[in-house]
Amino acid sequence: MNASQSQRSEPAEPPKGDRPTWFASPILRGFFVMVLLGVVGAALGASFTEPTIQPQTESDVRRLPVSVITVQPVDSFQVIRTYTGTVAARRSSDLGFERAAIVTSVAVDQGDQVKAGQTIAQLDIRQLQIQLGQIQSQRDEAMAVLDELKAGPRVETIAAARASVEDLKAQVELQQRLFRRSSELVKQYATSEERLDEAELGLRSARAKLLVAEQQLQELEEGTRPERISAQQAAVAQLEQQITDLRVEISDSELVAPFDGRIASRYIDEGTVISPTQPVIKLVESGHLEARIGIPPSAIPALHCDQSIEVTVDGQSWPARLARTSPELDLASRTRLAIFELDTSATDVVVPGQIVRVSVEQRLSTDGFWLPTSALVRSVRGLWAAYVVVGEEQVIKRQDVEVLHTEGQRTLVRGMLLPGDQVIASGTHRVVPGQHVSVPPPAFGDPSVLGD
Repeated sequence: MNASQSQRSEPAEPPKGDRPTWFASPILRGFFVMVLLGVVGAALGASFTEPTIQPQTESDVRRLPVSVITVQPVDSFQVIRTYTGTVAARRSSDLGFERAAIVTSVAVDQGDQVKAGQTIAQLDIRQLQIQLGQIQSQRDEAMAVLDELKAGPRVETIAAARASVEDLKAQVELQQRLFRRSSELVKQYATSEERLDEAELGLRSARAKLLVAEQQLQELEEGTRPERISAQQAAVAQLEQQITDLRVEISDSELVAPFDGRIASRYIDEGTVISPTQPVIKLVESGHLEARIGIPPSAIPALHCDQSIEVTVDGQSWPARLARTSPELDLASRTRLAIFELDTSATDVVVPGQIVRVSVEQRLSTDGFWLPTSALVRSVRGLWAAYVVVGEEQVIKRQDVEVLHTEGQRTLVRGMLLPGDQVIASGTHRVVPGQHVSVPPPAFGDPSVLGD
């Protein structure tokens, strides 16, 4: 056996200060750590289970201070609601003519500003002028006859009638003599009865002519009868009415602006033959704008005529006045129309057709409690809840409530609350139902009751 073989068969001595070989193994080292931890855990468990001290009572535990409010019931609340409508001109008209004719001129165009009485368009009036001349001539003739009837017969006419009467009297006397002579001759058989008949008929004719002449003379002497004058006056008046009617038609052939405004549309040009129902110009009044807003009947009592109020158009507020309300309900919107007159300062900025809004303050009747919005916590089934401090032990109890109205930082609710309940106003995330809390007394001047 050589020297090398003798060296491999003898184990080497470990150096001084090195760890033993059993601790150097990872498995043995892990086992040792686990045993050590088990011993330490057992010792700690024994120390905790050992009843060395008495448990603390509720009075020894420090309670969480909370801020509460005392709620009181309300039977109504104020609410401000906004309603929407449109801006409209107080007057807007489609202007046209009352008769069919040719349009000879249109003096304005879309967008033009016109004044009341300004001429806008005209019709052809040549035929009307011809008719007017004819009727005026007939009227003049009738007036001449009426003047003659009022003046009565002339002196010369009366004298001629008197002379005619005297002449007829002489003829009657002559016929009477002829009749008497013929009668005597017939008795003496000196003439035939035929001559007597001729004399008798001649006498009757002369007397009839005399009677007519005397009546005519009497009529001339008495003057014209009132009935004839009245009849002629009626004829003159009828012609005057025809003249007035033609003059009105001529006047209506000139279309004038009925009020100050602006031309919104022009429908007709020169040379068009129009009908009486055909519009020519659409005129919108300027200087007077109205806000027409549908408001529910329940909110109408909060308004009164001549009430000053502000309306909003495109985010800008304008003063207005409630002019009138509709007496009936609109069946489509179930609202009543309220008409507000805008101040004249809005006419240069606001135009008809814009959206306008008005806010109406209204008091609604309902039972509930006002709570700070921060006092509400979410509940189930769409409800909310509030934490109430109850009893002398000041324990937190959860009460479900229904939200009726929210206004800024406060909310109107109804539900399981009672008058005088102390509701946690804020910090609801720090407490839970059943927890004991402390309620510090309110500071001087700090309101602890929340109402309307």
